[in-house]
This record gives sequence, C-alpha cells and structure tokens, in this order.
Amino acid sequence: MIVVTVIATILCAISYRAGGMSKEEAKIKLPWVPLFLVKGRTRDIVCVLVVMLWVYLFLPQVKGILYLYSSILMFLAMTTYWDRWPPNKGRDNFFMHGLFIGLSLLPIAYGSGMWAEVIIRAVVLGFLMRVWCSVFSNVDMEEYFRGGIIGATLPLLLFTP
Repeated sequence: MIVVTVIATILCAISYRAGGMSKEEAKIKLPWVPLFLVKGRTRDIVCVLVVMLWVYLFLPQVKGILYLYSSILMFLAMTTYWDRWPPNKGRDNFFMHGLFIGLSLLPIAYGSGMWAEVIIRAVVLGFLMRVWCSVFSNVDMEEYFRGGIIGATLPLLLFTP
C-alpha cells in the first residue's frame, strides 16, 4: 500500500502542476512531460483516475457504479477553486477546493460504510490546502503540494476513527 500511495502522490502532484502550466513553462520545467498532457482537463482526469484506482485496489467492497458517481463528482470538484462563491470576491478558496475533492468520495462512503473516513479526509484536504496556500506564494510549491496531498491523504480512508 505504501508504494502505491507514493506513486499516486507523485502522479497527482505532477499532473496537477502540469495542468496549471503554460506549454512554454512546461517545456522549461517539465521537459519530459508530453505537451498534450499540459492542460487543465488532463490534470483533472489523471487525478481522478489515480484516486479511483487506489480506491479500487484498497477498498474492494465498493460496487462499480459508485466509482462513476465519485469520478464525476471529483472531476467537477477539481475544476473549481470556488472563487465566485460570494465571500471570496474573486479569490481562490483552497479550503473549499480541497473539501469538495474529498467529499467527492461520498458515493464510495455510501458503498463502503466509511462515512467518517471520507469526511475526515475531506476536512484534512481542505485544511491542508488552505494552510499551505496561505503560507506559500510560489505557484510551483502550491500546485505540487495540492496535487500531491490528494494522493497522500488516501490512506486516511483505511483508518476507522
């Protein structure tokens, strides 16, 4: 599980950052990443697939259609930073971004009975994304961390409170 989680963390971090780069920036900072992968939608799809594969491998009691529901919810959560939500006045809300990425696994919670684990992970994701992005203003550090934490927090789903 540790090796798979590390791989998931790295894949999410790289795809999340690559998805936020321009093609020119990617040529310099990530020359080994094919340019067709340097777009926001690719980031969203890769992170969703990595998370769903991890869940499939380590939570085998979940039924098939629930993966589709969670995938759709996670894709939608990945595409917004909640900057149009009234209290934000155009600023990104990374707490809400992380929270809803985590809550996208509610269909998985329904299928597995792991409600507390999914909710705890969602709050942890939101909190860590918010705090990290409040402390750092370097886009590379922010995006690698936000992507990586999506994968790194997956083991929280295995610990019953």
